Amino acid sequence: MGGNRGEQVEDHLDYDLPASVAVWRLVGPAGEMRRAVADVGLDGNALRPADLDEEATVEYPSAFCTDGAVFLGILALLNQRTAPLRLYRSVERPDGGDRYLVRVFPEPGEETQAVLRAFHPAVARQVGELQERIRWAFDHLAAS
Repeated sequence: MGGNRGEQVEDHLDYDLPASVAVWRLVGPAGEMRRAVADVGLDGNALRPADLDEEATVEYPSAFCTDGAVFLGILALLNQRTAPLRLYRSVERPDGGDRYLVRVFPEPGEETQAVLRAFHPAVARQVGELQERIRWAFDHLAAS
């Protein structure tokens, strides 16, 4: 999973690594995504087709989604509408190195987490911390 230059995956997911560009990717049903993007006033060009038919994705930061609050607004609307969604965290090296993508919501299955813990314990800890924050945020949204 790491690059071929002796780098560790943990290096690519380190939040403080200045050479990396961290990106959040939100994936959901295309119709719900279009509606949420319009409701927060984001340019429709921010939507991209996802890997599965009938799904769309928005990335932050990106050319059409530069405001984190707007991205969180989309996430909150989808959560409020109980739309099925997936949230990923990726890091791309600006020098053209590998891009790493980790699903943080819904949580990966226990088998996937066990493999991650076995091969990349530091990344597994970071993913676990992100998952806790996301659970807290969704619980907070549900209570408000």
